[in-house]
Formats: sequence, structure tokens, C-alpha cells
Amino acid sequence: MPDVTGPELVGRLSELRDEIPVLFMSGYADSQLLSRGVSEEAVGVLRKQFTSHELIRMVREALSPPGTPNLPG
Repeated sequence: MPDVTGPELVGRLSELRDEIPVLFMSGYADSQLLSRGVSEEAVGVLRKQFTSHELIRMVREALSPPGTPNLPG
């Protein structure tokens, strides 16, 4: 994205809508993510290289209401 980082975009969107689901996709190590302002506790992080099944699972988790049990698959 030109002129804005992922964490900056999330900050801007959070001002407009609280509790917006976020899923980052990254090839960075944990320490590099933290230095870029990404907290795994606050958002989902999908590590590259991932499968389509992993992507579907993480999107499902991000969009599910809090407290919803994770479904297989």
C-alpha cells in the first residue's frame, strides 16, 4: 500500500469502527512484526507460506464472534 503501513491503516480504521477484525499476512519474524507495530494478541497473524486451508481457517476465526468455538477445516 503506498504511503501507509498495515498497522497505520488498522489504526485509522479502528477510529472509524471499533473492534474491526484484522488479519495480517507476513513473512517477517515475530521481533520484526513487533517493531513494526503489530501485536499478535490484538490481531491475527498468518505466516507466509500458508495454505488455502490455513487462510480459510484464519479468516473464519477473525470474522467469528468472540467466544465462538473454532470449527475444524
